[in-house]
Amino acid sequence: MPAFFRRLFGGGTAQGLKAAPTSVPQGFVEVQRRFTRLAGGGRQGVAGEYYHRADIARFVDRRRIASVGDWDAGLYTPAFLAREPKNRYDRNAVAVLLPHDGGTVLAGYLPAEVAPSWQPLLQGFERVGRIPVCAASVYRAGDAFQVVLHLSDPQDATFLNAEPDGATFLPADRQCAVTGEKEHQETLARYDRQGPVWATLHGAVVSSGKSAGQRTIEVRIDGAPVGTLTAAQGQRYAELLTFGSVVACEARIFQGANYIEVQLMLPKVD
Repeated sequence: MPAFFRRLFGGGTAQGLKAAPTSVPQGFVEVQRRFTRLAGGGRQGVAGEYYHRADIARFVDRRRIASVGDWDAGLYTPAFLAREPKNRYDRNAVAVLLPHDGGTVLAGYLPAEVAPSWQPLLQGFERVGRIPVCAASVYRAGDAFQVVLHLSDPQDATFLNAEPDGATFLPADRQCAVTGEKEHQETLARYDRQGPVWATLHGAVVSSGKSAGQRTIEVRIDGAPVGTLTAAQGQRYAELLTFGSVVACEARIFQGANYIEVQLMLPKVD
């Protein structure tokens, strides 16, 4: 385990991780405040899993996992990123670690051509004592494993707002459009740039149109409404509202053709 992790884990124990309630689907993880979640808008491969297959096997243990190619059925887990500036092969090396038995195991590294671009961001986290964490999926690949990080590029990996307090954070698997943002342009224009944000989901009722009166989900950013799901999407994702008193998901603010829009990243529900 890199020295930076040993200092924060206090002797090698990842006390910051705790299991999600059993009623919450696999992959929902609560993390203490010293961990900073990174946006999961892309997919990033990991290098060297074959050489660390014994450690990954310890992490997998007896759990059944899908094989490479069955991309929707991987073993979902948090993964940690840690620089290794004293790595004798590459001073820009960035280790990818998986939680195991109160500590971590080494799954591999960010590819050498990618790792240099992550150095400024990771150094910034180290200076303030934060551990960056992202979602990952683990697959079986013959007698070894493949690890895929759910991770945006470094310039787009940090959120524009703070994590909602006391929230259950949903996996970011599928895109889902928000409607009605046109009525909330003043709220959306408050952010000094466009990119990933944390949004919270709340029960609501469609106020107009052919679906008026039907249940749906209202989307809020920093407590302010920014739109809703359609009635059909609200019904499809209604179960998500039961996963906690505050339910948060990744979202993205972007400039649409005519006004600022919002797109959610939600888990698979079918």
